Parts: sequence; structure tokens; C-alpha cells
Amino acid sequence: MTVPATPGRRGNLDGIPETIAEGLQHLGLTAYEIRVYQAILKHPRSRVPEIARFSKVPQPKVYSTIKRLIERGLCESHLGPINQYSVLDPEDAFAPLLDFTAQRQSDATMAISALQKLHNESSQGLSRREGRLKMFQGKPAANRNFKFLVSTAESYIDIVARLPLVAQDDDDTIHEKLEQGIAVRMLCELNGPMADADRESLTKSKANGAQIRTIDKVPMRLGIFDNKITILPMVDPAAGQGDGFVMLEIRNTGLSESFRNVYELLWALGKDF
Repeated sequence: MTVPATPGRRGNLDGIPETIAEGLQHLGLTAYEIRVYQAILKHPRSRVPEIARFSKVPQPKVYSTIKRLIERGLCESHLGPINQYSVLDPEDAFAPLLDFTAQRQSDATMAISALQKLHNESSQGLSRREGRLKMFQGKPAANRNFKFLVSTAESYIDIVARLPLVAQDDDDTIHEKLEQGIAVRMLCELNGPMADADRESLTKSKANGAQIRTIDKVPMRLGIFDNKITILPMVDPAAGQGDGFVMLEIRNTGLSESFRNVYELLWALGKDF
């Protein structure tokens, strides 16, 4: 079977229904192939000059395009003094392309998983080389680092959060760690009505096994990972950059143990969510 070619540009497919054009592009057909195929589909047993007219593809290009469609098993020729062309039954003809695309998707997913593993390993090595104290400025950078620390936790994650939550897109990463048996506790400062988005996020986390409590007041946001790493998120309007959000990451076992003692005191004051 011929490997699907690089899809053509959508701008070359005016007049063809968008669902058809995009679907065939996802299967690897080029703009010329889609135009010629559509012309043959609508006008069975057409000859090349007619196909060129119907498809608005230059006649010299039609010959090579039809050849590729035949090689893909999508069209057939009717030999005679002047060859004519028709499409084969689409459900049967496109089945190999669908299987090929599904396999490519599977291969791509496996490749991305492997790349993620290499990225985590290299990031851990970089963290060890960079030292024990790092600062992340701006919520996007802080969120990326928080998600990384969650993904690499090995035993437990303790979090002190103020509502509204900085981001709910960490839910999936946390749920993956819960499925791996990692203990997750979340203590949330609740000093007013809880937003629906926060309630939904916390309810989902609790359903997946996280322990969650609320408390009227906390002195700071806090995250502790495996008694090795502590993060201190804060808002610093004097930072003078971006949204003023700053997160400190400290890699020190003794300090993490001290903060965990503070966490246990706060946890005891909390109420089950």
C-alpha cells in the first residue's frame, strides 16, 4: 500500500464540502487527489479531459493523480480506445487507509510517551544541576513546574491552596498519580462562597481518592512533594513582571520536613470537604 502523502492546503478545496475535504486530508490525500476523486465520484466513467474540467485540475496533473488514486485502491480504470475511470466502493476502498491512519496514531502516541519520559528524566537531571532554589515568575511557568512536580512524585503530595484555584488543568495529572497509589491531600482556604468550577474540580479529585479539607484561613500557599521538594506560590505585585505571580521551589529535605509539620497542624484544623 502507498504511504499517504502530505495533505494539500484547504485553500485549494473551495467548493468541496468541508467535512469531506478535512476527512480525506486526515487520511493523507492531497488537494489534487481530493478534487480528482470527487470529480470521478460524481461523474463515473469519465475521461481525463472531462475529469480535468470537472475537478479544475490541470490536465497534465490529472494523469499522475489518477495513477496515485488507483495505486491507493480508491479508483479503477476501464480500458478502451479512451480510458475511463470510476471510484470503487468507498467503505471498502478506504478501509486500508483508515487502518493505516489508526496505526500511525498509535505509533505517534507511543512516541510522545517515550519523549515525555525522556523529558522528565532530563528535567530531573537539569534540576539537580541547577541547584536547590529556583524561582518561577508568572502563572504559566509556575503551573508548568507544578504539573512536572506532580508527575514525578513518588510517595505523597500535600497541597495548601487558596480558592479560586490557580488552574484546574492539573486535575488529570493528579488523578494519574492517585491511580498509581500516590497519596494526595489538599487543604483549601475557604473564606467565602466556593465557585462552581472549584467545587467541580475538588469533587472530582475526592472521587478519585484525594483527601480534601477546607479551612477558614491559611498563612500561605504551599506544596510538599515526597519530603524532598517544597514550593511556595505567592503573588508579588512588586515583581514588576507579567501577572505578579511567583513560585519558589526549594529542594531541601530538612525544610520540607519542617513545612510538613506545619501542614499537619493546619490539616488537623481543617474540615472534611
